Amino acid sequence: MKRSRIIALVPLLLIALAFTAASSDAAKKKRRRSKTTSSVTATPASEEEMNVRVVQERFYKKSSRLSLGIFAGVTHTDPFLDVSHFGGTLGFFFTERIGIRAHYWRFLADRSTALDEFDRQRGGEQSVVTNPQKSFMGGEIAYSPLYGKMSLMGDKIIYFDFLVHAGAGIIDTKFDRYLMPIIGFSQYIYLNDTFALDFAYRFGTYKDEYQGKSRTRYDGMINFGTTITF
Repeated sequence: MKRSRIIALVPLLLIALAFTAASSDAAKKKRRRSKTTSSVTATPASEEEMNVRVVQERFYKKSSRLSLGIFAGVTHTDPFLDVSHFGGTLGFFFTERIGIRAHYWRFLADRSTALDEFDRQRGGEQSVVTNPQKSFMGGEIAYSPLYGKMSLMGDKIIYFDFLVHAGAGIIDTKFDRYLMPIIGFSQYIYLNDTFALDFAYRFGTYKDEYQGKSRTRYDGMINFGTTITF
């Protein structure tokens, strides 16, 4: 198994731990709610008031809170490279809709099967020079246009945030460093008030120049991780 595949399993382990913590937290909250319900008589609300409350109220809030995330994923890039990555984020939301995040990604690049086949057809001669990515450091502005909830198998309510983001950073490659703008979207699926699953896709482009050649690179990064909100 390649080193990049082993490292990609680390967020999955942490996500499993987050699920365990979320289940324990949910059980505690359920017990507290049952005690409160048995001792307090609620005042009936009109149907209109209930509808407004459901639409406006956020069960999990991120405004004025710091978040720390880890992730791993794959990078779609040069067809002659097989690239995966892992990294972390540090973020802060000023309101429920607008926030900022800083990123650091570490890339793990290897020869792709396409390059192996290409060299095999040329009798083993290595004729292609690649410029694999090494790391990326940057920041972005995040905007949340959509927050909601959905039912899972009619048994559990899942709360989620859908985010769009744009930013830029410096990507370090084998031969040089380049400015890379990034855009993308992500979705938080809340496990509890502290833990959330984070699925994201980001697209970046930069001018790749080495050995007297210049071309525009287009990289797509798919992330899967977990976020802790303080």
